[in-house]
Amino acid sequence: MHRIGATLAAEALDATREVLFGDKPIPSDPMLREDILSAWDAKHGKNAAYDFLDRFDGLLEHCKSVEDAIAGYIRDHYEMFG
Repeated sequence: MHRIGATLAAEALDATREVLFGDKPIPSDPMLREDILSAWDAKHGKNAAYDFLDRFDGLLEHCKSVEDAIAGYIRDHYEMFG
């Protein structure tokens, strides 16, 4: 997201990753991810995740759409895709 210029979307995803997974990479194993998310829900309560995500409501509505950012990146770096 950062590379293609979808900055606000990238920041929202980065913040979410940091809250849920700390300084560790997001696990590729879906069961491990589910275990981490379930533990987070158990610790903070199910509504806590919604409350956290609500802070991005409105902000992401005004950001450059990811599809537009991807299209712009492809136009600007056509040699990589041609």
